[in-house]
Amino acid sequence: MSAAKSQIDCKKEIELLRSSPILLIYLSEMVQLLDLACLELDAARGLVAANPPKGEILPVALPEFHYRVQAALMALGSFIHFIKAPDPATRKAKTRDFMRAGRAKLLMACMHGADISEIEKVQVRHRLEHVDDYLDEVALRLPGSGDTSERTWIAQNLILKDPDHFLRLQPSFKGFVGLRVYYSSIDTYHQLGSSIHLGRLRVQAGTARTLLQRSFDRLAPQAQVASEAIDPRRRIAAMLLVDLKPETS
Repeated sequence: MSAAKSQIDCKKEIELLRSSPILLIYLSEMVQLLDLACLELDAARGLVAANPPKGEILPVALPEFHYRVQAALMALGSFIHFIKAPDPATRKAKTRDFMRAGRAKLLMACMHGADISEIEKVQVRHRLEHVDDYLDEVALRLPGSGDTSERTWIAQNLILKDPDHFLRLQPSFKGFVGLRVYYSSIDTYHQLGSSIHLGRLRVQAGTARTLLQRSFDRLAPQAQVASEAIDPRRRIAAMLLVDLKPETS
């Protein structure tokens, strides 16, 4: 299947969605996920502001901080699924594949070019979701009998001032493995070798949310949706009547 054929079919799916009020449901779901991410990131960073790391010896442990960051990252992972889809031209595509590709392009356009480069970074989220596999890789580095090794810090669920915290405590320890470690001075969250900047993440999520909300507000009157019956901030309650063909197996 050629790329040109893929684009033609995707255009058909895009027009189908663009002319349907169900597009509002897609937008509403995305806004809710971005809302959740923003709320969790604000709460997490507020915890750090109220409990900043003090001195050079004792790091701060705030379990709720890590729960909230992880919840935000999972919400953003679900959000990304709406705007990312495999190109049907690269696989033996089915009708659903064209719908996914068309939907992803249309919803990306609804964000009007918003910068989501930090949101698109999947490494930290992947290492949170599959922490068992990444810990296996760490375990494989454990020395056997007669093997040489280096002293390594393994830090878990901590808030530190900066990445050099442990090296200042013990300069002879050269290695560091961090599981859910936040560096407050650079606003960066670290998980097993990958990191993400929480400040940029919050700004991008907030901007994308605003632009998607504008797209929703612009389309809602056309779809004859009673906007006053929908929560004006999160759009979490709505009734929508559409005509659907019978499901096919």
